[in-house]
Formats: sequence, C-alpha cells, structure tokens
Amino acid sequence: MNNKSHIETMGQVAEHSIYKAFAPVVTTLLLGCVGWLFVTLIDLQTNVRILTDANIPTIEGQIDDIIVDYEENVEDLEADIDHLYELITVLRIQQSQTKASIGWPLP
Repeated sequence: MNNKSHIETMGQVAEHSIYKAFAPVVTTLLLGCVGWLFVTLIDLQTNVRILTDANIPTIEGQIDDIIVDYEENVEDLEADIDHLYELITVLRIQQSQTKASIGWPLP
C-alpha cells in the first residue's frame, strides 16, 4: 500500500501544471549546460595540444616574417613619397615659369 501511494504521488506531481510548465525549461537548461561544458572541454583540449606540440615557435616565426615584410613595405612607401614630393616640386616650378612667361597676373 505504501508503494501505491508513492506511485500516486509521482502521478500527481507529473500532472501538476507548474511541473508541466517548467520541465521543458529545466531540460533545455541542462542540455545547454552540458553542451557548453563539452564545447569548452574540446576547446581546452585543442589549446593544450597546441602548447604540447610546440607550435608556438612556428607562430612566432610567422609573426617575424610579417614584421620584416611590413618594414620593407614601409621603406618602399617612404621612397615613393619622396619621389612624389620631387614631382610636386618640379610641377610647381614649371607652373611658376609658365605664369611668368605669360605675364601672370594679367592686367
């Protein structure tokens, strides 16, 4: 008789409206937490594998290559800018000579 009352009590709990409302929410939260823990564990495992496989020097070498390329590009850019300044200076001189030859400003 005692077992029957437990079964009836479980049935009453299952039929209760609050249980029906919150059971899907609680189930979804539990599944979300388990999924998040799984993804976090996989990410941590990947990071540990990268560190243990000593891929860090490879990454540092790639960064060094990028820095060297950047410095070479900056030097090329500085040379191009200097060349543009020279061209602008020549154009200004030619413009002033043209103005002087036609008697600029006109009366």
